[in-house]
Amino acid sequence: MTLAMKWLPTYKGVVAGSVVAGFGLGAMVFNPVITSYINPNNTSPSYAPYPDHPKEKYFHDPDDAAILDRVPYCFLVMAGFFVGLQTIGNLLLKPAPTVFEDYYESGVNGAACASPSLQQDSTASENLLQEALPAEYSPLQLLKHRDFWILWFTFLCNNQGICYVSTYWKSFGQGFISDDMFLAAIGSAASIGNVLSRIIWGGIGDKLGFKTAMCTLQAIFAMLYIVMYYTQAGKWGYAIFVF
Repeated sequence: MTLAMKWLPTYKGVVAGSVVAGFGLGAMVFNPVITSYINPNNTSPSYAPYPDHPKEKYFHDPDDAAILDRVPYCFLVMAGFFVGLQTIGNLLLKPAPTVFEDYYESGVNGAACASPSLQQDSTASENLLQEALPAEYSPLQLLKHRDFWILWFTFLCNNQGICYVSTYWKSFGQGFISDDMFLAAIGSAASIGNVLSRIIWGGIGDKLGFKTAMCTLQAIFAMLYIVMYYTQAGKWGYAIFVF
């Protein structure tokens, strides 16, 4: 991600959003593939081990032995895919030109960073970098700064919500939707929203700043959390919510 941002130092938010959009894009491709491999007959879980929670259901051996047996092999297949994709990605990495990297490190809005005159005048670029470059901190020094802890807690709280939804959206949906393929399709559609939102919010962050973009995003996220419980009325309503 850092390498990509060095190529486009004036659009760091959009670049970062585009890179992390790969998480959503991967789910869009592999979600239906994995479901089709593990559960080709679209069998719904039927085992409810907790009488007080009848909607909490699982696949259970021996009734669903074929489905459960495919899970370990699926991990091996996915590992092979990931090794191949990571290898291709690493081979395509290329350092950004020095003048681009200087503007990235300096934090200067370098609209003219591609100017031929700047590329030819390395001395001017180095002087600009020395003037604008922020102080470098060791890890121990960084821990003493208030801004570091604000940023750390911001991401801690943000990722709690993201991990909860990404982990339990399907389990929650299985309580009232008995169609595994439909749930896989919901996940793929939601991945498209994931990809687009990361790029869009990255652009918003470039224009409005990190603080404004993050506060607005988290306010919307909190409101969606509040209404999540009421999406059990039907599968299409739930599909729209997850998207």
